[in-house]
Amino acid sequence: MNNTTINGAAGRNQHPNGVKDVSFNSFAGGTWTGTQCQNTYCHSKGTGGTLNPGETRGIFANTATTWGGSTTCGSCHGNEPGNDGTGLPWYANGSPKANSHTAHSSYTCEICHYPTTTTGNTITDYTKHVNKLYDVGNQAGTLTYVYNVAGGTCSGSFGCHMTATWGTTLGCLDCHMATDGSTWKSPLGAPIVYNTSQPTYGDPNFSSQFSDGKRIGLAAGNFYWTTEASASGQSRGHSLGVIPYKDDTSNHSYDPRGSCATNCHGRLDDKGCESCHVVPAHHSSGSSGGWADKNNGYYRFLGPLPASADHKWGVRGYEDPNWQKNASQTVHNEYSGEAVTTDYHSISAYCLGCHDSGSYPDLCASDLWSHNATMVLPDNVGHVGSLWAGYRWCKPAGEHDPLSLCDYHPMLPIARSNITSYTSPSDNVTYGSNDTLTCLTCHRAHASPYNHMLRWDNAVAPLPELDFNCGDCHIP
Repeated sequence: MNNTTINGAAGRNQHPNGVKDVSFNSFAGGTWTGTQCQNTYCHSKGTGGTLNPGETRGIFANTATTWGGSTTCGSCHGNEPGNDGTGLPWYANGSPKANSHTAHSSYTCEICHYPTTTTGNTITDYTKHVNKLYDVGNQAGTLTYVYNVAGGTCSGSFGCHMTATWGTTLGCLDCHMATDGSTWKSPLGAPIVYNTSQPTYGDPNFSSQFSDGKRIGLAAGNFYWTTEASASGQSRGHSLGVIPYKDDTSNHSYDPRGSCATNCHGRLDDKGCESCHVVPAHHSSGSSGGWADKNNGYYRFLGPLPASADHKWGVRGYEDPNWQKNASQTVHNEYSGEAVTTDYHSISAYCLGCHDSGSYPDLCASDLWSHNATMVLPDNVGHVGSLWAGYRWCKPAGEHDPLSLCDYHPMLPIARSNITSYTSPSDNVTYGSNDTLTCLTCHRAHASPYNHMLRWDNAVAPLPELDFNCGDCHIP
């Protein structure tokens, strides 16, 4: 009956009979062949026959274990074909139950099963192993798991993701969207790229000079602007299939390859954010200690696209920890404008993998409204045609002659060809040196309130004393 008493007359008769009489109780189940335990819960994958409330599955056929032999974690679970050899349960999601273990394969067992193992490869508390319960918890005690036969939920402030259902796939917007206009980062610290209401954070186009007073959101803008009714007929942003955009994808910037509908925008609808943010590395160090490259996920995880002739290189850059929510001359991102060599790590080169009117480095310098996005700011700034070309914050008020050293303004960002020498943002812009134009000088990366994803409304006359626009570089 238990491990201290003989089970009645039958037990007394069998006890001294010289035979190994083995019969498993209902907890363990299974059978004994004389040399092996077969189909017991003890050596099962734990996918059925549990004591979790609502359990409907029984104990599935499993490992036959020979008495006197040895076992490892992978002897019972994680022994499916294609497994990674760690014991991580590798069965297909939904067969026989929900499974998201493979999505967490970069973590060792103690991260989520700390009550059972504090090392990840040894059992620390045997009362929480083979007990027919899913003991889920982290070391800090901030992870809560609620069982459901169709797939339990994880919630809490454990730092990985928002509330998630086991067996389902999280999308980018599960952490990067807010259902109000004021939230700029999630409880886990993820930057919000889509507010379902008009953003109320971020500087109003950075300055009180703006007549419309619209708050853009973070550095890349906000996908909210593509969902406004007034966006119809405009191309305000990269239209993602997971967002109810109203802007016109047929009016987006031209693609000389004639393949936007099938390659770029079809890919955006299908792949969403990962069309550009190829391999999100959410637990990478990012660029907190300086500029980001391949070793820490590239700048904003803008990595190379597999088998792509136009996106072979990831982007380097320095990222403001608050994504320019409170930008200033000294608080801002730094973008790569590295010169064309054998590797193109600049932000413009990445944009022009799709939006290219020619061969790199000619880029998009083919018509009046297109600019060479790799041009070093010239030291002989002057009139270009009928327009003066310069950088707005290089001149004292009322003067058109620029100084060689200028104040950086995050509303008019430039790129640095020597980005690898930066460990923090610079407050200066220098002509004839390492500072270049970039696609982001004029455009937002995600979306803006204005046509063509511009940083300003190009329908407004370019009056530099009133608004940021073409007049920031070109003064009549």
